[in-house]
Amino acid sequence: MIAIEPPVVSQAVLKAAVDWEQQEHSSLFLMTCSRGDAVAFSRTFVDCICGVRNQFENIEKLDVLLDHYGGSLDAAFQLVVFLRNRCEFLRVFVPDYAKSASTLVTLGADEVWMSDYAEIGPLDAQIPDPHDPDQYISALDEFRSVDYLRTHSFEILNEVDKTLKRTTSLPTKDRLRFSIDFTTQLMAPMYSSVDPLHFGGAHRSVEMGTEYGRRVMSRYAYRNWALKDINSLLRKLTWNYPSHGFVIDIVEAQELGLNVKLLDGPLSALAHTIVDGITAGCGFIGRQPATANAT
Repeated sequence: MIAIEPPVVSQAVLKAAVDWEQQEHSSLFLMTCSRGDAVAFSRTFVDCICGVRNQFENIEKLDVLLDHYGGSLDAAFQLVVFLRNRCEFLRVFVPDYAKSASTLVTLGADEVWMSDYAEIGPLDAQIPDPHDPDQYISALDEFRSVDYLRTHSFEILNEVDKTLKRTTSLPTKDRLRFSIDFTTQLMAPMYSSVDPLHFGGAHRSVEMGTEYGRRVMSRYAYRNWALKDINSLLRKLTWNYPSHGFVIDIVEAQELGLNVKLLDGPLSALAHTIVDGITAGCGFIGRQPATANAT
């Protein structure tokens, strides 16, 4: 394996992985990170996978067991391309989480299997918080903030105008001039705090998720879709949710039109045995000895 925590694969996990591959006649590739950034999506991480490309030879059906909160969209896109170039059929299994950049991986799969409480998420990129560079925020936060300012401005303008109309005899043009001047002076300090460069960078970050999603969908599992339908779905995934952590469950994923099936029964039990037994891991579990150490 490329990375693993704890450093020893238990017999129960190993047996579950072997049983999976025998039952599904597939190769099972694990990617789980339920805490920390041990195997977060990054270019370094993808380079590690590419470094063991010989392990991906002659794979007809590749199953990716994904339990992950994401990372870099660039790296997630690279991972999808790498995997798709090395298998005939790709299935992604989500027993619990596939958030952020991990959602992009699900868009590249021929089939996505989710448990009835699993979740994927919006495709908006995370960017450094301008007020705290050590923290990250959704790139959409910039747009929602400006959108709120615009909406709030019109609300103030309307309220001032209605108040003047009710309490004064000013003609319409004078009321409007006074209302506009009042609203401008009130809102100007708030608008001045918007950094155009940062705002433009946030827009590019949001568009990055859309562009990668379009390439992944049109190249692989959704290549028979009309481009307008792909764009429509990606706009929903990118713009239509109020927060980065918003839950998209199997019902909503199916309503969006994604190739999603229900993960339940014995296969769900095997999936949870594996992800519950490995806090962070990446690699072909079923191909490892029972006492495999991280490399």
